[in-house]
Amino acid sequence: MVLLHGIPLAPGDARLLIAILVATGEPYAVSAANRIGDRLRRGRELIALTPEQRDAVLAVLDDPPDRLASLRGALLRHRDLRQS
Repeated sequence: MVLLHGIPLAPGDARLLIAILVATGEPYAVSAANRIGDRLRRGRELIALTPEQRDAVLAVLDDPPDRLASLRGALLRHRDLRQS
């Protein structure tokens, strides 16, 4: 299990997110996928992403699977706070 932006992600959910990010080919999405994959291989750890990487994750979660919806919500709340 890893924690991404304070949200616990099961290994299968993290791998799904990695696949979605890599499929975009967008540089920040790919770098976020690499960071998530690295932490997943190391075991349960908190994953810190740059603002650009968080935005890339949020972009791919426009219509998230149910199991990634809470992550999208947390990222949206954080983005709204950053913009205030």
